[in-house]
Amino acid sequence: MSVLGFLIDPTDGVEAMAKQAEGRLKRPVRVMRFDQLDAQGAYDGVWANASLLHVPGSALPDVLSRIFRALKPGGLHMATYKAGAIEGRDSLGRYFNYPTTEALEVAYQTSAGWEILSIQDFEGGDYQGGRRPWLVVTARRPD
Repeated sequence: MSVLGFLIDPTDGVEAMAKQAEGRLKRPVRVMRFDQLDAQGAYDGVWANASLLHVPGSALPDVLSRIFRALKPGGLHMATYKAGAIEGRDSLGRYFNYPTTEALEVAYQTSAGWEILSIQDFEGGDYQGGRRPWLVVTARRPD
């Protein structure tokens, strides 16, 4: 399905979340975790808003490598992460990797030949209505 000229392939790693997304998007959403991504050169962009923050830090380089391989040359990737220094669970029991800027740089650089365009920090909201620091990564698979 084309949306504003884009062919999108929405996914979520949790079936219940995929169903909610289907209701909002009015289109099918595949259930797939990032560690199951096996596409090769299929996408112009991979947008991972508040999703890779649930990947254990030790598994992040493998997931980033999978995203890199799934992108076409010149393809863009954007991801947001809750910033921190120690991975763990929040008060609701949900796991977060809570990376630093430096940890993200290492994860991207060791996973593949990423061109990191920027890593920006900002203050954003959280699920419980609070405010906290976030990081947004914009990276590119070189031509």
